[in-house]
Amino acid sequence: MAMANPLRFWSLAGVLAVGLHIDVVVHYPEEGSAVEHCGFQFRVATSFSDPAMSTLAANFGKDMYMARVELPDSRLYEQADIAVLADVTGDDSEPACQAICPRMGSQGQAMQTGAFARTQPLAQENRVDVWPAFCKPEWGETRLSFLSDALGRRVDVVARVPAASLENSLPRPSGALPPVVFRFNSEWYWPESSRHYDTWHDMMVDGYMDSVVVAEVYIDGVGWREWDTQPIYTDEKLRYSCESCDPDLQFVCDSWESSAYFVYRGGNHSFGSAGQFFDELYSNAMPHVLNQLPLRSDNHTLRVGAWGYCIGGLAAWNALVLRPELFNMAYLGSPAMDFNCGDPFRAVESLRWGAARPRIYIDSGAAEGQIMNRMTLRLFRALQDKGFVEGRDVFYNRAEFGTHQASAFLRRALKGLLVLFGSGAPGVSVYTPAMHQVSVIVQPDNMSMGGQWFSGLLTFF
Repeated sequence: MAMANPLRFWSLAGVLAVGLHIDVVVHYPEEGSAVEHCGFQFRVATSFSDPAMSTLAANFGKDMYMARVELPDSRLYEQADIAVLADVTGDDSEPACQAICPRMGSQGQAMQTGAFARTQPLAQENRVDVWPAFCKPEWGETRLSFLSDALGRRVDVVARVPAASLENSLPRPSGALPPVVFRFNSEWYWPESSRHYDTWHDMMVDGYMDSVVVAEVYIDGVGWREWDTQPIYTDEKLRYSCESCDPDLQFVCDSWESSAYFVYRGGNHSFGSAGQFFDELYSNAMPHVLNQLPLRSDNHTLRVGAWGYCIGGLAAWNALVLRPELFNMAYLGSPAMDFNCGDPFRAVESLRWGAARPRIYIDSGAAEGQIMNRMTLRLFRALQDKGFVEGRDVFYNRAEFGTHQASAFLRRALKGLLVLFGSGAPGVSVYTPAMHQVSVIVQPDNMSMGGQWFSGLLTFF
């Protein structure tokens, strides 16, 4: 979408920039909105100034408003949080205003919902574009179904869309759209998924988490007890014999041949169909979900992720490594990396990506046993060896007392979402580096080198 040049606008208005400043461009619909029916006039405040001294944003094009915020030069290279407020100049008691902005009262300015924008380290001249929302409290839902040739079964997708995208649907860059995260095996662990999304959506509205679309993937005829018909999203057929095994994975091979293999044997698991299925899922579901979101003003890479636990965690990993051009985020909850003697680990070496570097969150439960905890820790360290940076590209959490039950996963989910999508609200610490986590430290194992964890930085005596 072509945008007016803010510097040209201010020049025409006779306003000259003096020193360090931020041009904040507010994108918000004029018609059928709080602007039309409640008389919203926007103001911009920063974390460097008293909100009562906010700067009025002037209209300089359809659905666009500009505020130039001047700052002292001492703020050069610092980062500022930016909030959009609104003076309510109309009659907030009018039915038309209440229909658009429920419970809008006369108690003062309206404040945007959601996370505040944060600038990059400030240069002398800066521009920040924002697409705020103020009024709509409820998220939306969209459903679709398609017949999967890969599975030979119907697939149902339920996508939940954050309210901010429904209130303010103006076009924006791809990077400003909410990420879309597909969650696998929801029927096993999430019987009340809409209620859970309520909780997460409250975090989005309250500004602790960025807006995120969560799309649940269900397979016809598969419930939480139908293991024999549960798809296992792999690129290989099932095999028993490990033959030669990497010494670092010998514990996985031993477990596979002694017990794990027999869990997968029999039934209709659609082994080897993962790549085709991920193509089908993306090509069928993403256009439908995007129709519920604001239009894109560019063709840059979308933020699309996969999420699951156990075999769903394996599915999320395979989505990332088999289709890196489609999926660039993954939440791997206790992933079943032991499949086929640990073959999923081999994909670390061949992992590639396009314009967007992947972000990967891995967690396990401290009470899930040594095999699961060693596997997840090994994956985390292998990704570090690949060049992934902890705290930026890859994250690892071992949940204290965590088990392999739904209640434990639900507790872990909120932390994982805040690590991946948290707004970085000041004073809120979400991620603890792996080498500082008590549940890791107190469980030394072969993967933590008997306690000499990460190059001997932490040694047990």
